[in-house]
Amino acid sequence: MKVSIFAGLFLAGIFCCAAELNFSGAQVIQSRDSFQIRQQGKNSSYICVIPLEKIKFLNVEIRDSVLFINTEKFYSNGGKEVFLRQFRHSWKSPGPGSGCFAADLAATPDGAKIKLVFHGKEFWKEKILSLKNDWQKLELRETYPSSLESVYTRIHLLSPGIYRIRAMSLQENEEKKP
Repeated sequence: MKVSIFAGLFLAGIFCCAAELNFSGAQVIQSRDSFQIRQQGKNSSYICVIPLEKIKFLNVEIRDSVLFINTEKFYSNGGKEVFLRQFRHSWKSPGPGSGCFAADLAATPDGAKIKLVFHGKEFWKEKILSLKNDWQKLELRETYPSSLESVYTRIHLLSPGIYRIRAMSLQENEEKKP
């Protein structure tokens, strides 16, 4: 009995938050300054570019539940940056925690570069990775500073290519004393 009470208190003391995004049933809507990925009538992700006037050279579509982003014309016409904004997680009270941002990706040509990012107020962690034509699950795991009140995730597409994304997820773990 004491063991189960202790286990229950321990589990109640750990708060976990998970968010997952796939593209089943999603649609792409282009606005003047971004592409929005909409699911069930709500925006689930944004694709942004720098400079804004180069957005006309970015091709974004969803086929067979896969998000395709073609950056070839964008970069060859003076585009500087393409990034996807996905998840935001905030806490009621700051405290120690950690997170794992993961994405299931592939790209052509082999070697196309991406950057996975966690960011918040005075907090920025990133990891640059090379993709292959075959699907791979890439992760960025970080421990957050105790003062962090919210965190956002982004994927930067750093080179010309055709990027394919099947799913993304954010797993947050906060340790709180029971």
